[in-house]
Amino acid sequence: AASTIYLLSGIYTGVGVSGVIFVAIFLDQFDKEEVNEFKRQKINICTHFVATFTHLKDKRQILLIVMTMYSGFEQGFLAGDYTKAYITCALGIQYVGYCMICFGASNSIFSLTFGKLAKYTGRIPLFFFATLVNLSSIISMLLWKPHPDQLPVFFVFPMLWGMADAIWQTQTNGKMTNNK
Repeated sequence: AASTIYLLSGIYTGVGVSGVIFVAIFLDQFDKEEVNEFKRQKINICTHFVATFTHLKDKRQILLIVMTMYSGFEQGFLAGDYTKAYITCALGIQYVGYCMICFGASNSIFSLTFGKLAKYTGRIPLFFFATLVNLSSIISMLLWKPHPDQLPVFFVFPMLWGMADAIWQTQTNGKMTNNK
């Protein structure tokens, strides 16, 4: 009812305000001299625009674009198709948020885990593992007949999808910023 809306709005506003305060307190301040030096620089937009397309000569950059697109597609599948075709149809719309929370929590935990693990294993085995998890999840969903009595299974798929997405996100972004 109205009290629930006000409560949720208050919590949302409180978290937002505390986030702004947290960033304002703990974020490193810029050196004023460096800021002024940056402002004095003349930036040629055309040069930056051309430099962006110059990167497309490198095949590795094109592959990174494809990997980034795949990452977006697989997130879109979970947020759109999985929640619509599996969760809403079998359990009801009230479970969509819980499944997405499961995905988000899994994604956060495994992002930290695989970010650290990549130092020891390298990126290629992790990409292979993420591909294997995504493929096995897709095949399992194709073969699975959802039923409301199988409630834990509805949360296993978002957890696995979050685990694979954590690899795609951390390792693709790491590859873009560090060429090792």
